[in-house]
Amino acid sequence: MASGLLPGAMARLRATHPELRVRLHEAVTGQIYEMVRAEQVDLGIATDPAPGGELSVDPLFRDQILALLPPDHALAGRAAIPLARLAKERLLLLEPDSSIRRLVDEAFARTGRMVTPAQEAVHTGTLVGMARAGLGIALVPSTAAELRMAPELAARPLGPPGIRRMVGLVRRSGRSLPPAAEALAEALRAEAALLAPSGQPSGPPPAAPRRTGRPRPVPPQEG
Repeated sequence: MASGLLPGAMARLRATHPELRVRLHEAVTGQIYEMVRAEQVDLGIATDPAPGGELSVDPLFRDQILALLPPDHALAGRAAIPLARLAKERLLLLEPDSSIRRLVDEAFARTGRMVTPAQEAVHTGTLVGMARAGLGIALVPSTAAELRMAPELAARPLGPPGIRRMVGLVRRSGRSLPPAAEALAEALRAEAALLAPSGQPSGPPPAAPRRTGRPRPVPPQEG
């Protein structure tokens, strides 16, 4: 998400509050929660699961996981790709500590299957590059800006069952955000409102989610 939602929000904030600076820290979901708990950042952007009592998550948008594959692949002709069928393919997945990978692993487990990826990567762009090189089928979020790197590839939803997630703003419960952080939160909500109900922008391909922001004096926010 740092490559999609955040740049627009930061540009919006700069236009309305040019005196504010945003410092961004990218991290996996668990680290984002810890950074907010430790007050290293005022605000995070992360996905399910819920972080627990001392933290709260305000939903920004929902998206889904897509399979990215060559248009001449046998599965590209399907409107959606069942997980049972996908489990037989060479899969390109985000690394195990990412929230997206956990959602993917849990979804396969519910179908009674455990998958061993052909390759793993930290960044979505790496998965897209490997899919373009024909190394397998990449599973990526529908809002990933990196999908624009590969317009020649087919992007198909999964299911049944599909894999969906909520992306939200993480903050400490029972506390108001500092004015600068609240200004950034409003900019993020405004950018999220431009996304279609599926979590994709209403324009061309998808635009991105997830990771972490660390603003001092202003904050932002996964594989």
